[in-house]
Amino acid sequence: MSCLAAATVSPTSLSWVSVVVGGRGAQKVVTLTNSGTTAITISSIALSGANPGDFVIFSKTCGTSLAAAASCTANILFAPTVTGARTATLSFTDTATNSPQIGRAH
Repeated sequence: MSCLAAATVSPTSLSWVSVVVGGRGAQKVVTLTNSGTTAITISSIALSGANPGDFVIFSKTCGTSLAAAASCTANILFAPTVTGARTATLSFTDTATNSPQIGRAH
């Protein structure tokens, strides 16, 4: 039995359609699951990439630690500041062996 911690994020891609500049798209939920047998320490949940300012981490249930076989969530909003395609990367950085776990927003 392995004591390594591995984590997954689901879904790995979030998309919104037809959100007007200055508006907000519907909240989308991203789940981080610790599929390992030991707890992981979460050091950050952050948006980066081409247009991170057009996306907001609205709320989250993730703290600084996630027990083995447990999950937590981050709720993401899309709030475009200009027209056109907007993208960002949502990263969960932690002590899992496969860190960071990445989700794409567009």
